[in-house]
Amino acid sequence: MTQPNVLLIGIDSLRADRLGCYGYPKPTTPNLDLLAKSASVFDACFAPGVPTQPSFTTLFTGQYPTTHGIVAHRGRWQLAEDAPFLSELLQAAGYTTAAVDNLADQHQPWFSRGFDTYLNPRKRGTFPDCFRFNEPAIDWLENRPGDDPFLLFVHYWDPHTPYDPPERYRSLFYDGDPCSDNPGSLAAFYERPVKPEWVTDWLDPMAAAYDGSRITDIDFVRAMYDAEVRCADEGVGELLGSLDRLGLEGDTIVIVLGDHGEALGENGIYFDHHGLYDSVIRVPMLIRWPGMEGGRTDALVEHSDLAPTLLTAAGLEPPDSMDGKSLQPLLSGCADAVREPVLLTEECTWMAKWALRRDGWKLILAREQDFYGGPMRELYDLAADPGETLNLAEVETDRARAMDVELEALLNERLARAGRTDDPVRTHGITLGKSMFR
Repeated sequence: MTQPNVLLIGIDSLRADRLGCYGYPKPTTPNLDLLAKSASVFDACFAPGVPTQPSFTTLFTGQYPTTHGIVAHRGRWQLAEDAPFLSELLQAAGYTTAAVDNLADQHQPWFSRGFDTYLNPRKRGTFPDCFRFNEPAIDWLENRPGDDPFLLFVHYWDPHTPYDPPERYRSLFYDGDPCSDNPGSLAAFYERPVKPEWVTDWLDPMAAAYDGSRITDIDFVRAMYDAEVRCADEGVGELLGSLDRLGLEGDTIVIVLGDHGEALGENGIYFDHHGLYDSVIRVPMLIRWPGMEGGRTDALVEHSDLAPTLLTAAGLEPPDSMDGKSLQPLLSGCADAVREPVLLTEECTWMAKWALRRDGWKLILAREQDFYGGPMRELYDLAADPGETLNLAEVETDRARAMDVELEALLNERLARAGRTDDPVRTHGITLGKSMFR
């Protein structure tokens, strides 16, 4: 296989611990679990920036947010014209490229860079299920021009808020009464929803469908998230089935990953993707590479590694301006890791924060007070407290101070390498949260 085809499936808001192949006991992902048997499964894949715009920009550029500068929704910076972009580089190398996505039309124009065909089945404000995205994707596969290798990017939105799965999925993981069970479990959410329309346009209509006036059970909402994951999983199964039917399976690298995870009430954050806790920054990533055996690895990898990996697969040298590392040595069993196991990650859409994750500990530093009134510094022992419930910043003071120094040094080093001086999280600040919470 000289230049393999690439099918890249991004599933928005998909947290790793909701997949069977990542240990979830409920049958949310039978198709992804089957894929995992022949794929490389990454147990420690993290987003260096959240939410969607920073995350997918990192994925396509192979650069950290400190390099490409996209650190927030509605941020002040645009992607530089000379920033590397995976689809452009593959297109220049003779690939036919297509995306089934809405990011360029409804988020930022650079997401269409390098795509010969850009298909958007989503109208603003709607979240069509994965099968609506599969229709144009499969049609393109069946009728694509020529025999050149291809890159096809398909972006599903099913697990993104609002969790409103097709009817046939709604009873898969819930059999209680959502309007009377577990009373009080959503009180904090109703007191201060991130978006009031989640109550008026999503949960209240769902309550009416159950002959109630209000959803009371948080487990119902979580079950609807699981149902959306199951729907997306069946979409993946349909799309992979089309590869097999068209005789493309043996020539195509398949990647399935999340852009970020989702908070489902943990840490007081309801049904969104802010807070730099592992529920939000840890994502699943599966890579099936024809000719490679697959397996599991707990080596730290990041979204920035995907573009260099796929360029290497196409026989191309990743440009020096990319920060990520090709995972090909790891995938082929020739290496145990591609980097030191240290993660620096950021957000400045709903919160303005940096986090450093290393050696089983995580430090989160706020540049502004968040709208929950949370602490400005958080320290978690991830081995003893994987749910990040006990802030040890005022207990493990020496460790917190040392990690604080390391975080600032690593941040300044990356900014200097990119020719920047200002911390972009300080510069941008909270871009959406202030408009919601005054």
